[in-house]
Amino acid sequence: MFVQNKKIQDILNYYREISYLQKINSVLDYDLNVSMPPKGSESRASHAAYIEELIVNKWKNPKFKEMIEDVQTLELNEFEKAIVRNIERQGKMYWRVPEQIIINLKKETSIAFVKWSEAKSKSDFSIFSDSLERIINLLIEIADHIGYKANRYDALLDQYEPDLNFEMFNNIAQKLRTFLSDFVSEIVNSKNYSDVNSGFDTEVYYDFQDQKRLSEFVAYKLGYDFESGRLDVSAHPFTSNLHRTDVRITTRYDLRDFRESLTSTIHEVGHALYEQGINPEFDDTPLEGGVSLGIHESQSRFYENQIGRSKFFIKYIRYLLNLLFNNVRNQSDEQLYRFFNQVRPSFIRTEADEVTYNLHIILRFEIEELLINKKIKVKDLPEIWNDKMHGLLGIRPKNDREGVLQDVHWSYGYIGYFPTYSLGNLYSAQIANKMKKELDIEYLISRGEFIEILNWLRKNIHIHGSLYYPNELIDRVTGEDLNPDYFIKYIQEKYSDIYQI
Repeated sequence: MFVQNKKIQDILNYYREISYLQKINSVLDYDLNVSMPPKGSESRASHAAYIEELIVNKWKNPKFKEMIEDVQTLELNEFEKAIVRNIERQGKMYWRVPEQIIINLKKETSIAFVKWSEAKSKSDFSIFSDSLERIINLLIEIADHIGYKANRYDALLDQYEPDLNFEMFNNIAQKLRTFLSDFVSEIVNSKNYSDVNSGFDTEVYYDFQDQKRLSEFVAYKLGYDFESGRLDVSAHPFTSNLHRTDVRITTRYDLRDFRESLTSTIHEVGHALYEQGINPEFDDTPLEGGVSLGIHESQSRFYENQIGRSKFFIKYIRYLLNLLFNNVRNQSDEQLYRFFNQVRPSFIRTEADEVTYNLHIILRFEIEELLINKKIKVKDLPEIWNDKMHGLLGIRPKNDREGVLQDVHWSYGYIGYFPTYSLGNLYSAQIANKMKKELDIEYLISRGEFIEILNWLRKNIHIHGSLYYPNELIDRVTGEDLNPDYFIKYIQEKYSDIYQI
């Protein structure tokens, strides 16, 4: 047993009830996204708020905080220290923020999701605007109660990535922005560039069931345990970790483009494999689950891009694609590879290519920081969004659906989440660089032998759960701190080859 101290064991016994309640809430959230009827939103908001109130009360119990304070001066092993550290980090929300604010946020986000769904379907931001404004105001209150040193946004960033702050990510963002803006221009102006999917007509119909079969096959081959999870459909693909033995994923299907479901499924499988591979001894403890969303995204982006968009993987699944989709048969391997890696400034983040993707994140990062610091108003977001997209990608959305309403995150109150996507891209490139020194990844992918890759990740990342903070984990795995140069090198080499520049 990794816990030896009796007082830490008492803490874990108490914390287990919090873990159970959080998972009950996750079940409600999963149902909200996957199968709840639209008219159920108000009652669901009450149910979710009730569970949230129970969670808050468990956290705010003075005896629980006394238990944590009581072990501060004890000599603890690394597992016990991490348990206390993780509880203190989670506890900042509950110990510093008034109970009613937390409950109000849970209730508001339950209603806001339905408002966002309606607004997106009608491409009308005004339907969602009031809900979002209430969420932003609650988050401002939460950030002020949690506290910060330099920027109110820091308090929210830290909720998703330990120790991340505005200055740190802004430095990364500016470096990426400079490189990517120049590189996208170089690609688009190259003699081999085309923004047309030659041979992949948008009028082609890709059967839903065929896409589903493809997603299920690929998920299984990559190592996803269907006996410990399931694959469903939702408006926005996501992974729900209810337990190591119940990690559910969703995807969405575009009948005009099979890449949407395939890449989304691979992405969510990356998340799920992380959760399914965590040390069983960590179940229902503060060490359970991925340590941060940045590290989590490193796993999903590794599988989606380093594997799923590689020429070796595309060649591996070529036979199955030929069987399922008629128009694929007439395309060369090179055409198919380009189809999966086409660089084209586009409106939708989840459909963005590897090169332009981080520019979508920078847009959201800049808007969130302005919102939380009251520098802009919610009602002005559509225009602000469109102007920033034009400045970053040279395109302007025609409507709210392909602009400010495309992401579900703000309806959940997930302000500070988006930067972790870019961190995931950076971490994944750095991790892949290290893995390639120990495994012949290209050979393994080309033969569909993914177990060695998964075992490497299990040993180096997954098994540790939340034992190590991201900066310590990436140093243990790669021998250095996070370094954006690995991602820049990866992008430059891959796409210079594709477009012969």
